[in-house]
Amino acid sequence: MDIRHIITVFITSLTPVLELRGGMLLARSLNLPWWVSFLTCVIGSTLLGVLTFFLGEIIIKILKIILPKYIEKLEEKKETLSQNYEKWGYTALTLFVGIPLPGTGAFTGALIAGLLEFDTKKSIISLLLGNILAAFLLSLFFLIR
Repeated sequence: MDIRHIITVFITSLTPVLELRGGMLLARSLNLPWWVSFLTCVIGSTLLGVLTFFLGEIIIKILKIILPKYIEKLEEKKETLSQNYEKWGYTALTLFVGIPLPGTGAFTGALIAGLLEFDTKKSIISLLLGNILAAFLLSLFFLIR
């Protein structure tokens, strides 16, 4: 087990868009043990989510420059999103992050939590649980294959 591989997987899991999913795929291709992949990616992706949550306002300002139409649509849907999230709350955030599909990771989840002004502690716990769920599902997929 090469420490450089673990660091590379960690950095990949810290990268928006790639996040845990990309890190798990990379770890698999580097033949890292599943538990090392699991821990490294969950920690890295959760750290990305925490950083995104705290830097959310700055990130949204940057995204308004890069993707103005997308952010406008998201802000227009803020009330609908708030109502849906009020109904399902932090469980919805956990499941959103936990579904191992592109665009549903900790980065996007943290942006949504920040936009909807979720509680910091509960949001971070939801991001962590969602990452654990995603890593578990991906681990199962890799172990079955």
